[in-house]
Amino acid sequence: MSGYRTHVSAAAGCALVLIFITHYRGPVIAWFCLANIARFIAGILGGLFPDIDIKSKGQQLLYALVIPLLVAALLAKHVVFSIMLSALAIIPPLLPHRGITHNFWFIILGPLIGPLLVNVYCPEYTTHSLDLYLYFVIGALSHLALDYGPYEMLMRAWQGNKRRRITKNRRK
Repeated sequence: MSGYRTHVSAAAGCALVLIFITHYRGPVIAWFCLANIARFIAGILGGLFPDIDIKSKGQQLLYALVIPLLVAALLAKHVVFSIMLSALAIIPPLLPHRGITHNFWFIILGPLIGPLLVNVYCPEYTTHSLDLYLYFVIGALSHLALDYGPYEMLMRAWQGNKRRRITKNRRK
């Protein structure tokens, strides 16, 4: 099992490679724009996300982000946003480790709630939220690849989250 530093490093590496592939233009200094920094941070947060169900750096970071946002949402009287943030703060400790947060399809579909909400409440930022969603998911998938290996991760996606038994055909 990898530690949080390994997950952060892998997610950061994946985010940097994706930034290089998708946004390579001009001199290297141009890469340090606010949008690329946001993409990089989204990738790192994605790399920590699957471990929010245990006491980890990812969970500590989640609460450090959610609590101020929840207070701001309550003060601004955004009921839907407040309910979602409350659920985000309450549910993770109730989940078993390597349960739903280590499910391939949850990693792909769960964070899609963010861009969908942005599309409803701030449609002008939908493309930016989808961009950050992509980097977040890439970081989270790097986490699963480190925990299970790429082959096992894809097999779990194909067959559900059941542990696979690899058996060899023996000739008698």
